[in-house]
Amino acid sequence: MVEVYGEIAELYQARGRTARAKAGLLAAVALAESLGSRQEAAKGYERLSQWCEEAGEYAEALAYHRQFHDRWKTIHSEDGDRRLRRMQAEYETKHARHEAEMSREYAAEMEQLARTDALTGLANRRTMEEQIRRCFEQSRTENAPLGVAITDIDRFKSVNDTFGHAIGDAVIRQVARLLADVAGQNPAAFAGRYGGEEFVLLLPGLDTGTAIAVCEDFRESVAAFDWATVAPGLRVTVSVGVCGDHTVRDDTAMIARADEQLYVAKQTGRNRVCT
Repeated sequence: MVEVYGEIAELYQARGRTARAKAGLLAAVALAESLGSRQEAAKGYERLSQWCEEAGEYAEALAYHRQFHDRWKTIHSEDGDRRLRRMQAEYETKHARHEAEMSREYAAEMEQLARTDALTGLANRRTMEEQIRRCFEQSRTENAPLGVAITDIDRFKSVNDTFGHAIGDAVIRQVARLLADVAGQNPAAFAGRYGGEEFVLLLPGLDTGTAIAVCEDFRESVAAFDWATVAPGLRVTVSVGVCGDHTVRDDTAMIARADEQLYVAKQTGRNRVCT
């Protein structure tokens, strides 16, 4: 019966049903213990330890290995002690490596979250400000053109008021996807959410005329999108302000100038690009 339970457990494990496999093997171990068969019990605990180790469950693996050692010690006490010390050192090393890897992954994930807008997946304002500063300094150093665009969803408050904030969030996400698509066609471009319904598009290496053309493509893609798929009766457009002059004193002034042009676009009818 001990052997039958063990074989059934192995079949479950081979099919990836680890919980059932463990239960079967524990039943085999319990039966072996009741019969006083330390060797069979030891084999069962050793197999459980191996399964847990393969699953990355190092604490449970060590616990089962200790059970294995306790049974085996009465059979081969000296060899069991050496084996336990070696296995314990291996488990502790693996556990320490696992913990270190988890810590690195967690730190990287937290850094990514700190630099990414949660709603859209684009860069957040902090990241965009760093990128604008870097691109501006590079454009001055290399005497290269730089386009900076600020875009805003037209009449976004009325979208929220009419369709609700859930639809408003869906609109922001879709506009972000369209902006990311445009940025993806320009290898050096960098898109981010600046806050609320406002986005920024950096276009390093593009002169003002080319930057305007890129922004027009974005504006047209928003206007042409089938917004009825988001909500019946919904229509969305964007206004864009562009600054292609890096002779201003700093990156903050460049953003301010693009923002002024966004205001002009709003005042002159919306759904347009101004520079």
